[in-house]
Amino acid sequence: MANLHARDVELKLASSVTIPTGAALDTVFGSGVTIVTAKSVELDEGEHQFEQQNYHGEGADGFQNQGKVRSPKGPATLSITVDSDNLRAMQALLYDSSTAIGGSHTRFRDGNAARKTVAVLVNMDNGEDECSYVLDKAEMVAPATRTTGEDGVVEYDLELKSLARDFYGPEWKN
Repeated sequence: MANLHARDVELKLASSVTIPTGAALDTVFGSGVTIVTAKSVELDEGEHQFEQQNYHGEGADGFQNQGKVRSPKGPATLSITVDSDNLRAMQALLYDSSTAIGGSHTRFRDGNAARKTVAVLVNMDNGEDECSYVLDKAEMVAPATRTTGEDGVVEYDLELKSLARDFYGPEWKN
């Protein structure tokens, strides 16, 4: 068993996938996917939240009577930083609309009512160990452009979110 490193992370994006129960996550992203290399990847699986309920008196253990009211699990969030080459590869999948301008430019816009969703595979594979996660029906919620990259390259921070029921993983290769 060897440690996984940042260089072992690959992102695959598809407009949609079907995830059967008996298939490994990395096998459902076949042909027609967009492969992206990110400078940084952060995955938050969502929190199991609860609120504390306080009651009068003490419990049998001598502490204040308390209970938990559980909330549904929060959304899974994938935060990535990519360069302009990788952003260009992803734009058609992430942005709601595009307009060809004079045959020399393409303008992408986000924010119309028909929001696009995308399936994202986060696959970490060093040749010995492999771990995969999938955010299905994910939406881009927070794009930002930064010109402060350490190497002087313009960077784009993207955040994608999916509901807890559309999040799969971690899945480890045996």
